Amino acid sequence: MGCIEISEHFTALCGGDFIILFDHRNLETQVLDVETQIEKYIISKKNGDSKPIGNSSCEIQIVAAKASSDGQYLAAACEGKVVVVWCSQTWNVVAVHSLNKRPMALAITLDSSTIIVADKTGDVYEFPLKNTPRRKDNTDASSEEPTCGIGEDAEPRPLLGHLSMLLDVALSEDNKFIITADRDEKIRVSHFPQAYDIHTFCLGHTEFVTEVVPLPGTTHHLLSCSGDGTLRLWDYFHSKCLCCLDTRQHTQHTPDLLQHYNNNIKEKLRNSEMMRKSLPDYPAVRKLSVWRKGNGKYLVAVTMDQVPAAFVYKIDDHQLSYVATRSLDSIPLAVAWTHTGELILVVDDLDDVAPVAVYTLSTDNVLEPVGDHPLVEIGRKYKEYFEGWDDTLDLDVLYKQRFDNVAEYLKKKEERLAGEKAAEEGLAPVVKKGRWSK
Repeated sequence: MGCIEISEHFTALCGGDFIILFDHRNLETQVLDVETQIEKYIISKKNGDSKPIGNSSCEIQIVAAKASSDGQYLAAACEGKVVVVWCSQTWNVVAVHSLNKRPMALAITLDSSTIIVADKTGDVYEFPLKNTPRRKDNTDASSEEPTCGIGEDAEPRPLLGHLSMLLDVALSEDNKFIITADRDEKIRVSHFPQAYDIHTFCLGHTEFVTEVVPLPGTTHHLLSCSGDGTLRLWDYFHSKCLCCLDTRQHTQHTPDLLQHYNNNIKEKLRNSEMMRKSLPDYPAVRKLSVWRKGNGKYLVAVTMDQVPAAFVYKIDDHQLSYVATRSLDSIPLAVAWTHTGELILVVDDLDDVAPVAVYTLSTDNVLEPVGDHPLVEIGRKYKEYFEGWDDTLDLDVLYKQRFDNVAEYLKKKEERLAGEKAAEEGLAPVVKKGRWSK
């Protein structure tokens, strides 16, 4: 699954092995081959000795990306257990960090000094974002030896850990808190950088939490989405859910939207009977993006797993409400708002469908396509680079199997009593009891 990163200086379409960049400063477009750039960087830093990093047996597949708040840096995490950092002035690689486990999500501090990485096993680490001195501990900043992202000095510093797979990580706008979301329905709010000090938990989702997004311009408000099909608005400082919106109420009257999802579920159940215990009858909310309109009002764009549509909601006075739905010809893979309120979607590759679509919300709450947008033209021109935007995480594996132990016990008890009764009446052989039975 790819992602879209938008900063003041550039828009980055990140997916597969490539990053397609649209520079806002000179209106130029270029394509970064991630694997090639990593190899060149390692060779230049090792004087020709291209020592392998990460997992060389795994292809470079981008799973997450993040732009720094000042727009000077872009970081991408890859399945090959590496994090790559580019400088937006030259688009040269400035750091390559090796990981022990597969990364899941990224965050960058407000001062663009540190990158936060959450991995698949539930651990969160920090790295220096660029060539800055590596601190020996939390209080000692006396080291003057810079790190370029490889070597012993670039070893990750652990921040916190979960006993579950992490799916997202975010920093509060003031960088005082680090927020993590996991497979076990939990949203954890910890102090930063003293992440061992847990401030609170935001509990209420009944399935895995796919994304957490702090609302821009607020100090303690957070929006989350989940495999239970809901959006929740939180006051995370006080661990209070301000609003919960179930997306079912906006899809149940249009069953055609869920036809692709239902067909996909039927096919999986046909191939595996075990999935009947875990797969739900409603899709997960996969991705969301928030745009600040001003005066405490926000627009929220949402995509759902295996649903060819985009949904728009609004936040006003701490309440979520429905705005619009846009049906699509293909499954959306990434969603983001521009700074001017245009909605960008990257959709699954089809022969007759442009991979990038841009929409604006009209005054009568209709998502209207923008056909002459530069990103739409870029999508058509570089269409072959979107073929690698496959789903890197199948959400089906995140659902937990539900076992009804009581029903199973009662069924076996009923069979045992029926067998004993039949034996007493001579209709069946006597059931041999255990050695401790009288």
